Amino acid sequence: MTYGYTPELYPTWLRGRGTGLAVCRLMAGGGGGFTSVFVMFAAVLAPGSLSVALLGEETLGLTLEEISV
Repeated sequence: MTYGYTPELYPTWLRGRGTGLAVCRLMAGGGGGFTSVFVMFAAVLAPGSLSVALLGEETLGLTLEEISV
């Protein structure tokens, strides 16, 4: 509950920087260096990109109303 409330007290740009800094410092300081940070992001984003490429719905030329139906 605390994490759901406290981020609202700070602007979005600050929350993003704080979270990113915490994750990157933790991983880079763990012995893997910044390579481990980029490998982690690639490992998370690759399956998401693949699923959108294979299962994503084409939205080119459609309005938001047509997409939401």
